[in-house]
Amino acid sequence: MKKGQQNPQVREQPLEEEQEEQEQAPTDTGKDRAKDFSQEQVEEALKSLAERYREKPRIYNMLRSRKPEKKEEGVILIPLENHLQEQQISKIYNTALIHLKNSLQNDYISLKTELLKDQTSNNKLYTDEDKYKHMEQKNQNLRQLRQDFDLDFD
Repeated sequence: MKKGQQNPQVREQPLEEEQEEQEQAPTDTGKDRAKDFSQEQVEEALKSLAERYREKPRIYNMLRSRKPEKKEEGVILIPLENHLQEQQISKIYNTALIHLKNSLQNDYISLKTELLKDQTSNNKLYTDEDKYKHMEQKNQNLRQLRQDFDLDFD
């Protein structure tokens, strides 16, 4: 045979493996699953998604530490702390959405992210002086106590 020509007898019959795949493939590709789900099921689905990313610690920890919120009409909201987490989610968005749809058996789910406005993680107290100032704001008597005992930071 010449290059580029196919043997018509070979291509007319699909391979046995291809026939099996065609038989097993669902014929209905439309959205038909609309099972109702609870907040707890959403949390479990996100935990199982995190397990798929156990070898990627940043994604795994982010998914495990986030508490998703079930909103109206199948919207699942994942709160994020910063733009880096938003980028990480966007990398796995399709996989996450498919996983959630399959886990919750609902094809009408949509996945949204939201950056938290009140971020306490940016206000972490590292030094002794930062800790003291924070405690002093909560209790003004602490300043008097420090002066009475002549305390200072080393």
